[in-house]
Amino acid sequence: MRQAAIDRGLRLNEFGLFPEEAAGDTIGLEAAKHTLECSEEADIYRHLGMSWVPPEMREDMGEIEAASEPGLRPPCPHRAV
Repeated sequence: MRQAAIDRGLRLNEFGLFPEEAAGDTIGLEAAKHTLECSEEADIYRHLGMSWVPPEMREDMGEIEAASEPGLRPPCPHRAV
């Protein structure tokens, strides 16, 4: 996901997601002043142009890469299975 952010001119770290241009040479909390609005984890995915992948589906088997492709369908609710 960090690479996806870099590819879009963004910086993603433990302080948030923010435009590299706005953050410039600042680091840490100083850079975090430029954080994009992300009230939910899904907002980070949206800013990166990705479909949100629920944590329980992240198995390091290509899910994040698949989220970058158009047409990824949201998971089926448990009650529907």
